[in-house]
Amino acid sequence: MSGIIFGSLIISLIYIIAVLMRLSIDKEGLVNEYPYNVKKVYLEMHPEIPQEKIDKIKKHKIAGIVVVTIALAVLGYMAGARTNILLSFIMIYLMWAILFGFHTAVVNYLIFEKMEIARLPYTEEMDKEYESNHLKIKLDLKKWAIIGVPISIVASIIVLLLSLMH
Repeated sequence: MSGIIFGSLIISLIYIIAVLMRLSIDKEGLVNEYPYNVKKVYLEMHPEIPQEKIDKIKKHKIAGIVVVTIALAVLGYMAGARTNILLSFIMIYLMWAILFGFHTAVVNYLIFEKMEIARLPYTEEMDKEYESNHLKIKLDLKKWAIIGVPISIVASIIVLLLSLMH
């Protein structure tokens, strides 16, 4: 069990580093991650942001989900969930839940809500709007809980395929 938690935290830290790197390179590409009112004000002030930039981030998210699915499969395999697809699914979904619980706590709450570095230009004074991110956090938790099911199924199938190869 400690391997599952440790592996999930390692993936989570890598994810957080990727988010911080993305923020330091281009905050505009992450504009959809901000609270609704902040995003609205920013986009009204910057109508020139091309849709391609926002679409590019969606492609990065899809690529990230593929990488996370493979990483979860490898961690599930290493944790020993090789012969029982139900056990494999439960272990992998638990890792997913840890990963996105960490994501919600750190990315949505600490980074986007509390850290000045994450503030979009010209919205730095919108403290109330940044702190009203709780609805987005609740919606994200529901969304990621649902998305975790097919990801865990795919990762479980990968674990079983890996176990059949050895």
